Amino acid sequence: MTITWCSTFFFYQARSPKGQRMLNATVFAYFLMASNDFAIGFPVVQALYGEQADMDIYIQGNALIGAVLFLPIVMVLFTIGRALDKRDKANPGLDAGASEGVLQLISNIALEVALNPVIIMTLVGLAVKALPLPIWEDSDDGA
Repeated sequence: MTITWCSTFFFYQARSPKGQRMLNATVFAYFLMASNDFAIGFPVVQALYGEQADMDIYIQGNALIGAVLFLPIVMVLFTIGRALDKRDKANPGLDAGASEGVLQLISNIALEVALNPVIIMTLVGLAVKALPLPIWEDSDDGA
């Protein structure tokens, strides 16, 4: 994912503004890591290994790592790219190294990341799994 992001950022449409390059690189990196594990993975594994092999845990683990680790990183990169692209469009003549409004840019990015639904729900899901809540216990009613 890192190699794809870096090569896209530095070599694909290298004359584009920094914000647009960051968005392009993030989209390409997301395409690389996003997979259709459940719709494609389960039938392929069952066709290759049959019912005797318990390979489902590997597919579920891959999806978990993608959802918990990679997806929040991608959302942060999208937010940074969107903020930089917005800044580039508002000030097309602004030098890429100019420090005007850097604190404002960082605070806007931090706010967007904190309010991103994907980030919020990932944290809520981790908190729910980490807390011993009685509503998640298995019932013994035979259902």
